[in-house]
Amino acid sequence: VSTKGADEIIDEIEKAVPNHAFVIVDLEGTANSIVTNTLAVADYVIVPMQGSPLDARHGLRAIKLARTAEKVSRRRIPTSVVMTNTGAAVKTRDFRAITNELAAAGVSVFDTTIVSRAAYRALFAYKMPLDALDRKAIPGIDAAQKNALDFATEVRDWMRAEQKKGLTYVAA
Repeated sequence: VSTKGADEIIDEIEKAVPNHAFVIVDLEGTANSIVTNTLAVADYVIVPMQGSPLDARHGLRAIKLARTAEKVSRRRIPTSVVMTNTGAAVKTRDFRAITNELAAAGVSVFDTTIVSRAAYRALFAYKMPLDALDRKAIPGIDAAQKNALDFATEVRDWMRAEQKKGLTYVAA
């Protein structure tokens, strides 16, 4: 569902919550009223971040916004970072430095990273899910599907662990 304004997005979330186990909201990375309002009703926040110093600064802004939303809503909103656009095998020095800084600051980082793959880029180019892409024309679809499943499994496990802590969240 696409929305245009800050008021609309909250209405869409409220409509979706009773009918779905999960409501995932993909937001742009800028600080605006849509992001602020959505964070205030979020149960969990996942901040995508690339392993570069510039992207880390933008990611840290998003984490600070989530922490501000916690204060405004007067409830804990678990926040974690997923590193994106990573290499399949080698982690750069910048990547290691950023993840170490995040850990030192008490920011949770998913073990699974979203690896840079042609199949992920094709999602946007062709506006199709991974399983609908042409396997002969686009390399790495199976690896991208496994990577996506690994990440989704880790997110599910993370959310279950948060729920076991006795924390219940309701979008208000």
